[in-house]
Amino acid sequence: VSAVLIGPIAAAIIFLGNSAVIIGLWPAHFIWTYYCVLKAERIGLVLKILAAMLLPLPLLLLPVVAISGSLLGGIGYGVFIPLMATFEAVGEGVADKLTHCFLDGTVSTTAGACTVVHDVTDFCF
Repeated sequence: VSAVLIGPIAAAIIFLGNSAVIIGLWPAHFIWTYYCVLKAERIGLVLKILAAMLLPLPLLLLPVVAISGSLLGGIGYGVFIPLMATFEAVGEGVADKLTHCFLDGTVSTTAGACTVVHDVTDFCF
């Protein structure tokens, strides 16, 4: 039950947060990738020129793929984490199962979605 209510909120947090990080850091990743390829001493001039010509395609596809993955990951996280918390709430030893079905997983799912965005930010930096 809480998956229907909290799922879209968690999915929006993950999608919007990760998308902002990805789009915000994309220019730095683009420039840094070219800088590293052109400053590398172990590859020759021909390979550097070839890499410089071929790098725009993966670098332009990076935000598209990453944002699509964030959308799918956010939807999956927003649906399955509260759903699992609901099943834990109706298990043995739980006194008020109806209340726990609605409340379990709401705060933890929202906090977990923020943690996912924080982890993606750390990884991108």
